[in-house]
This record gives sequence, C-alpha cells and structure tokens, in this order.
Amino acid sequence: MKPAVLVALALALVPVQSHAQTANVQTADKMRTLSAQLRAQAVQMKDQLSAQDIADMLSSADEIDAGIAAGAYDASAPVLHETAADRIRREHDGRLDWLAKETVCTGFSWEVVDTYRLTTGDRDAERDVLCRRAYRNFRTWFYIQRDHPGPNAQATAALIAYDEAAQEAVAFYEHR
Repeated sequence: MKPAVLVALALALVPVQSHAQTANVQTADKMRTLSAQLRAQAVQMKDQLSAQDIADMLSSADEIDAGIAAGAYDASAPVLHETAADRIRREHDGRLDWLAKETVCTGFSWEVVDTYRLTTGDRDAERDVLCRRAYRNFRTWFYIQRDHPGPNAQATAALIAYDEAAQEAVAFYEHR
C-alpha cells in the first residue's frame, strides 16, 4: 500500500470533524494527536497489513513528528487590518451610530439633521453645531456606503469624521 493511501485510511478512521473544527487542524497539538493515532493504528493493524504498510504508517507518523519539531504546524493566524468601522464597533458595544444612545444629541439622527434644532437650554447653539457636524458626517458615510458598497476611502473618512465629531460633542456635554 502507498503511504498516501495509508494516511487516508488512518484519517478515515479518525472521527469526522465539522468544517469549523477543521479550520484549526493544522496546529501542532492536533498534528501530535494524529501522529499518535497513526502509531496506535499501525500497532492495531499489524496482523491485517503487510510489514511494508505498517512501516509506511510509522514513517508518516515520523514525518508528522519531524514537522512538529520544525514548527511547520505553528503558523499563527494572519493579523487582519482593523478598519475604522471595526474600531468604532469595538469601542461602542458593536454600534456605528453610537451617538444615538448619548444624551448630548437627543433628538438628532442622520435622517433629521437638517430639520431638527436643539432648543432645550443653556449652550444649545454649541451643542447643536457639534451634533449637526457629527450626524452630517454619519449621513455622508451612510449614503456613500449605500451607493457604493464595500471599501471606500471617502466613506471611511466620513465615518472617522463622524466618530471624532461625536466624541467632541460628548466631551463638550460632559464638561459643561
């Protein structure tokens, strides 16, 4: 029997794993387990297979062990670049429109930014300007994303401007 057939046979005897589980199969620990299983199956099947087939199974286990020792299965997951949207979601409980839950701009939204006026008391004019700036940037981001889905430098700039303006509005309100 060829080594590839033996490895396939050994893998067929290993319990089937879901796709999500197999995504991490290439770790050293999983490969170490596979090597041990190959060795155990070689011992169990010594009466059913030829000496050459058993030697091939053990050779495959040795190759796996050599790969483990060389670090062939220790590849770390690639580092993904965090987008501005990812950062904002991470910082604000999964929300891009996080300003909507803040008291400072109550009544505002990107849909009514041109018609709503804040008139509730002291220093409203300054709050009104800050909230308008934030929500106009959010509206710009929304329209760009709607009309041109996917990565877009203009949309990213608008989202960052929204986040910065929203933070400025919150800071203004907290230090009044």
